[in-house]
Amino acid sequence: MADEKKYEGMAKEAEGKIQNGAGKMIGDKKMETDGKFKEAEGKFEKNVGKAEEKFKETADKAKEYGYKAEEKVKEFGHDIEEKAKDVAA
Repeated sequence: MADEKKYEGMAKEAEGKIQNGAGKMIGDKKMETDGKFKEAEGKFEKNVGKAEEKFKETADKAKEYGYKAEEKVKEFGHDIEEKAKDVAA
């Protein structure tokens, strides 16, 4: 989804650049302005896609760290139980 949004934005940005350039070449200010708008819209969509990718990467890392922390807590609890058994014996 994020990749799709990023690539759609890149395509729209390129389309806007072409439209802007064509408008400049033929002297059509409306086409030029529409191209600039489409280019900006494409950049925005591309950056939203990139941000979504980074968010997913960060969420995945946080999830991984959470699992690792859970494992460490379990190990620590097990160590405490073993030490308590040794003290009680």
